[in-house]
Amino acid sequence: MWKAAGRTAELEESEERYRDLFQNANDIIYTQDLSENYTSINKAGERITGYSNAEVIKLKMAQVVAPEFMEQTRNLLALKVENKPGTATELEILTKDGRRVSLEVSIRLTYRDGKPNGVQGIARDITERKQVEEAIREKSAVLENAVEGIARLDPEGRYVTTNQAYAEMVGYAPEEMIGTEWPVTVHVEDRRKWRLPTNRCWTKAG
Repeated sequence: MWKAAGRTAELEESEERYRDLFQNANDIIYTQDLSENYTSINKAGERITGYSNAEVIKLKMAQVVAPEFMEQTRNLLALKVENKPGTATELEILTKDGRRVSLEVSIRLTYRDGKPNGVQGIARDITERKQVEEAIREKSAVLENAVEGIARLDPEGRYVTTNQAYAEMVGYAPEEMIGTEWPVTVHVEDRRKWRLPTNRCWTKAG
């Protein structure tokens, strides 16, 4: 009897630790059944999605995941059910107020009586990271397509970035210039005119 009571106490303690981790995690933790119905979400999920747990359990996956990401989300779930590799993906969800949030999601199957009966997912909000990546892509596109020659140097006077227009002006391929000290690419008679502060962008008209 004492052994049984001890096991019960240990089980209750373990369940309490799980509930604490589930509710206080910084990332979204959610569960859903294999029919794509949500069955629970933690506090982080409530904060990020705008839905309470009571509201979430009335929703299906297609009501939260952005339409263009549904196919890859279902494919990921299918891979898990078939016990094939593939446990993570990046997708976007629609919050209660209509905002889009980018998530990095990993999932695992849950089981009952040895058979899969649902999914537990962990989702990290990567919206800010995706916005930074997009800004970098846009900046790179502007740099590459600029008519003016543009280059950036590090504090030691080595090329960090250069666009095609600048490279053509000095007679190099852009990839050849990265890490090269600027005097190498400038005629000796012109070097005094080019003694500008480094760690800045240079713009040179053709």
